[in-house]
Amino acid sequence: MKYRKTQRGFELVEFSDTHGDKCSIQESSACTVEGDDNGQGFLWIGIDDPQPKILATVAQRLGLPIPPGEVSGWVPYPIHDDVLISTRMHLNEPQVRALVEKLTAWLESGSLK
Repeated sequence: MKYRKTQRGFELVEFSDTHGDKCSIQESSACTVEGDDNGQGFLWIGIDDPQPKILATVAQRLGLPIPPGEVSGWVPYPIHDDVLISTRMHLNEPQVRALVEKLTAWLESGSLK
């Protein structure tokens, strides 16, 4: 995992998942709200780029370009620049605590219960 700060000074940890997809955990610029345990604010967590894909056979049927040599399987699916696909969760402190609890349970027992 690689630690750095964003251009605006927020902490950011970058890492890759088991598929090699780039992911991150980042402090959010959102202000704290009533109900946060310690007023720590919010975190962004998740995959950085969804890398949308479509089956090659469907892409061909739709008239989309197919990368050279690709005749089957998943191929990149172009998304227009005006489209936003949200890929990261925006969690407040109670939500992070609940998630950590479930992850800890899984680490210790192999179950999310």
